[in-house]
Amino acid sequence: MKKKFFPIIGLIILILFSCLKPDEKDLVLETYWSDGAIIDAASGSPSDILLALENANPGDNIRIPAGTFNFDESIYLDAGVNIVGAGRDETVLQKSGNLEQPFFRVDGSNGLPVGFAHMKLIGDQAVDSDHMDDGIELGLGRDLPGCQDFMITEIEFIS
Repeated sequence: MKKKFFPIIGLIILILFSCLKPDEKDLVLETYWSDGAIIDAASGSPSDILLALENANPGDNIRIPAGTFNFDESIYLDAGVNIVGAGRDETVLQKSGNLEQPFFRVDGSNGLPVGFAHMKLIGDQAVDSDHMDDGIELGLGRDLPGCQDFMITEIEFIS
């Protein structure tokens, strides 16, 4: 009787723990390298993301809220931070104003990791064939040093 009783209790405890909603910060940190601060951008506009980046230190996570945001300029950033949306279908960044540059250009010369996750990037379908409609440029083959340690997860790229 005791042998059957303990596995049942263990299963009940496992089910109860799996139903608990983890702390929001834990969800972000499960995906990324760092346990740095979470800095909320006021919106997904380039100016609000840049403002959040100005307040970030290496290892911090920039969180972009849910919504659809027009992107009319490229964001240049140093590796060492993570850019996190609210979900692939929740945070949508869409190019506007004939932006021919990527949404994000990362300088990896500092050797730090960088991560992007949980968002949708919609390019400009009007960009002519002579220009690439990049979503994220990790400095590879361009004027920025490449990133050696990066993670891109749960991102949908549409051009």
